[in-house]
Amino acid sequence: MIREIHLKNFKSFTDATFNFVGKNNNPKKLILLYGANGSGKTNFVEALDCLTETTHTLNTHKIIMDMLEDNDSQKKIFDLKNMLYYYSIAHIIKEYKTINSSSNMSIEITFSLTGKIGSYYIEFNDSQIISEKLEYTIQKNKGIYFEKTINNERYNPTIFDIELQDELSTLSKKYWGKHSILSILFYLKNDYSNDYIKSHIDKRLQNVLGYFNNITCHLKKHDTSQVSLARFKSLLTSFTEGVIDLNEISKLETTEKIISMYFSSLSNDIESAYYKKEIIEDKKAKYSLYFKKRLSNTIADIEYTSESEGIRQLLDLLPLFLGTSVKDIVIAIDEIDTGIHDLLVSNLVKKIVPIIKGQLILTTHNTMFLDDYDLRDNIYTINISKDFSKTITAITDGPYRIQKSSNTLVKYLKGEYGGIPIINTDFNFDQIINFIED
Repeated sequence: MIREIHLKNFKSFTDATFNFVGKNNNPKKLILLYGANGSGKTNFVEALDCLTETTHTLNTHKIIMDMLEDNDSQKKIFDLKNMLYYYSIAHIIKEYKTINSSSNMSIEITFSLTGKIGSYYIEFNDSQIISEKLEYTIQKNKGIYFEKTINNERYNPTIFDIELQDELSTLSKKYWGKHSILSILFYLKNDYSNDYIKSHIDKRLQNVLGYFNNITCHLKKHDTSQVSLARFKSLLTSFTEGVIDLNEISKLETTEKIISMYFSSLSNDIESAYYKKEIIEDKKAKYSLYFKKRLSNTIADIEYTSESEGIRQLLDLLPLFLGTSVKDIVIAIDEIDTGIHDLLVSNLVKKIVPIIKGQLILTTHNTMFLDDYDLRDNIYTINISKDFSKTITAITDGPYRIQKSSNTLVKYLKGEYGGIPIINTDFNFDQIINFIED
């Protein structure tokens, strides 16, 4: 789980720290992040997304280059080259580095894994990675696993055997700067046999790689459902539609039951969910999701694509909720309340809290969470000072004492905890309308 993140020159955060450690010195399982529009809530989730992107650039590079070599179509080559740039460090820097900043961008994350504390640091100039360091437990104490700069590199011999050190050193000379050491390690992990991994990559390092591989971010620009569902061997990798082998029908049936239970509990008019199936190529089945829905005195079959934004959003959230409730992983969801009633979202999250095994981070405008005294330790606000610097604070760490009798929602709306939008008292629509001609 995430203990702390420090961002420098990352989008709207020139220098900001998010500390998610509770009073018991353990990271909190649920984080509810509030802030005015444009305060940086999405930027925070993008920081986590940026970390995961930097760990997969080399594998993506290899996949795309293989496709380029096997395809003669000039248009496809052009498209693939654009993809290659999009999944590159150069694009990551261009997308995430604070505009007009002459200083380097960096992300530092401190995490808890198997009861031990680790940290990872990565720094970029305007074109490439210039520094990277991973620390985690070595025997009883925290120690450096690897450290890499433009001029130096160091690999801990306790974690990396001589053969793996030589392999990393060779690959880093070829790739590092445009790809991270973590990305190179993921490349090796995917490219070599399981026997090689077991004999050359230390179990503790494999745990760290698994931790970073399991960070999942749900943003409007990404569809993360399939990423989350790939963890579950008993479920379909796509809930909405797809093609499966006939020997995987049990996955379809299990997924169908889960979706039916989920929606029949959340929606009064949805009776059940089911998949329409069509056998193709003898050994495969094409499937698509439908709902049995009550319309007046009849029950109609409604295709998923015809459903409202709220229903589609609820389905997108389901694999993410499943992920954090059955595995020790980090899932961050931006704007969880998009298209869904505040009361439904707040009740749904409260149902999930007791069974969270990993860490669930939500950005939200839903003030109904503030009515629950038991969630007070999980609520954070992003505050913007007069000099436009930003601080991120748990409302229980502020100057105002929160008692059980306190009306947290009223205090929040009064601005006592920060993180609320402020409209200029001089604002007047008449001033805008005067510029419009009939």
